[in-house]
Amino acid sequence: MRKLAETSGFPLLALTVALVTGTTGCATFSSDSGSDQEEGKDADGSSDGREKPASSITNQPLTEHPQSSETELSLYRLGEEHLVAAFEVTNTSSENISVWGDLDWGFKGGGDFVTEAFSGIGWIDEANQALQMPYRRPEGRCLCTETEDSLAQRIGAGDSKTFAAVMSAPPSDVSEVSVITSSTSPFVSVPISEEKPDLDSLGLPHPDDASQAKPQAWEMVASSASEDGSDEVVEDSETTNINLSTDVLFDVNKSEITSEASEVLERSAKQVEESSVSQVRIEGHTDDTGSDEINEPLSEERAESVRDELEELVDRDVSYETEGFGSREPLYDGTSEKARERNRRVSVIIPKDEEGTAPKERPDDSSTAGGSSDNSSGGEQPAGRPATEASSHLAQEVIDDQVDYDLQMTGLHRVNSNGALLTYTITNNSEKDKSPWGALRSEKFSETWGMPVDGVKIVDPVTDRRYRTAYVLGPDKGTRNCPCSQTNSISSIDVGASKEFYNFIFLPEDVSVVNIKAGLFPVMENLTVE
Repeated sequence: MRKLAETSGFPLLALTVALVTGTTGCATFSSDSGSDQEEGKDADGSSDGREKPASSITNQPLTEHPQSSETELSLYRLGEEHLVAAFEVTNTSSENISVWGDLDWGFKGGGDFVTEAFSGIGWIDEANQALQMPYRRPEGRCLCTETEDSLAQRIGAGDSKTFAAVMSAPPSDVSEVSVITSSTSPFVSVPISEEKPDLDSLGLPHPDDASQAKPQAWEMVASSASEDGSDEVVEDSETTNINLSTDVLFDVNKSEITSEASEVLERSAKQVEESSVSQVRIEGHTDDTGSDEINEPLSEERAESVRDELEELVDRDVSYETEGFGSREPLYDGTSEKARERNRRVSVIIPKDEEGTAPKERPDDSSTAGGSSDNSSGGEQPAGRPATEASSHLAQEVIDDQVDYDLQMTGLHRVNSNGALLTYTITNNSEKDKSPWGALRSEKFSETWGMPVDGVKIVDPVTDRRYRTAYVLGPDKGTRNCPCSQTNSISSIDVGASKEFYNFIFLPEDVSVVNIKAGLFPVMENLTVE
């Protein structure tokens, strides 16, 4: 078994290959480039032969040890297919720290996996709308550093350890990627070194020699909704699903289009018109009230009514396939009125064209925004301010518990052309230790696994459209995971202390000034996306 060198006096780290799917930690941004970096050293203090590239990204503390740690991330291209990540953690305190549970994902939906390994890292792949994660072997292990041994989890005062993983590489013309980890803030625009990594010093076998190690590209899904709830758009790597509320389209138990439906249908027709596809699928769905004898034909008739309207509105040749599902395929489980409202829908499903990514331009929701216009979305872009100037205060009862929190934005950065990463600290002013999950979670019917802070939204002030935190699907496609901080993987916030959190949200590239709605916190307005 190969060993991983460390810069502390502890024994060398044993390496196996282990894949974990999972929870994300918390976040801060850094774009600092480290220069004049020291070389890695063996346990006895001698050089391990691995010189860090000058483009390493530094000074990201561990979420669980914000005052006593520093991390450095380096990326190396290995041939045309592989990307090697070297993640050095330095203990800047006078006491030992443990990284137990910090370095692995808690994502679900990937089958059996081994925990306690450096699988908690992935880069955001815009071209494939995916999170590229460490290679996985059949036994559930990833091509990464193992941390099962207690000594592998412990970092002595003033010491450092390096953890490593192998992932798929982006195309050769891509020189930098943004990386999220389970243990730190996101790393935005990390340069990729063309220097050949020293796999022996990192304790990694060559991926070409690692039997049956397979790339792991987990699909990322974008989601947004109009301010009035009349439509919800969900985009994965293959389709754009426009879920139209039947509460707006139809009267109860009716299939005739109402006069109020014209605006939302015109928006949907525009999206069909602007796509290059020749075939669109339309599905009708009801909630779980009423009988199948009523719901099945009603859902089919409603799908046909929407088809008829789109045929009139779309000025090019498109064929439409319709089907009614009754209540058989709900979007959300549960019997709450909110869940049922979202399940009552007609879905217009547009296959992705060759470009195949999340929306590049904001939808035309101008009917909800008003105002004069010097852009295609129907309103003027407001003047922005730095995100770091924004804060919000929450003092109320949350899940039967009185809380007092301050939220301070620490970053809002554009990632690739169609995404944004935001980070923020939560300070606990309450009288006892608290977890902020209840204040930052999504609606109660959310199906995202774990306890993520997935209730954070970006609001376009021009259109009032809400862009929700993205979610990630494992190979089984059955479980939603959040590319955001998971509160079940971190300790609660001590009285008077602060911790940092993050969210990744798909955002059209022409949206540059936004409002932030973070769960139950009051809205923070007119923040510039850098």
